[in-house]
Amino acid sequence: VKFKHIDLSSLTIFDDVVENSNKTIDEKDLLEIGRKGEELVYKYLKDIHRQNENVSIKWLNETVETGSPYDIEINFTDATLNTHRIEVKTTTKHVDNYQFSISIQEIDEILKFPDAYYIYRVNLKNHSLIILDNIKLNLSNKQQLELKMNVLTTNDSN
Repeated sequence: VKFKHIDLSSLTIFDDVVENSNKTIDEKDLLEIGRKGEELVYKYLKDIHRQNENVSIKWLNETVETGSPYDIEINFTDATLNTHRIEVKTTTKHVDNYQFSISIQEIDEILKFPDAYYIYRVNLKNHSLIILDNIKLNLSNKQQLELKMNVLTTNDSN
């Protein structure tokens, strides 16, 4: 199993993305980083499907954060194809350790739609995208994916 790696440097959204390692990242910064990643994936998907009138792409959080267990939908006019649900996970770290948080709602969605739920891991610093598919299968077979948990102490949650 190989996950798809994509170079996104040709897209123009990276102009104002700068990592400042001396700066403490707060909740507002994290939301902005996440939004940039979602916007990048949305533009990428619109670009690769621009010639296909049988595909529609919807960015669920385009105007406001919805709290949905995924960020973007790809819908197909062909009723035999399932809607693709895409959760975007974004980082600005130069070296990505490929660790990110996942909510119980996202896990539930993976289990409900194992063939139609994708995680797009965006690295804004390296202008790269990794598409994780068949998540349930890869977790079950322990192929390239591993689910870990962190126990948060009272101090961690503040």
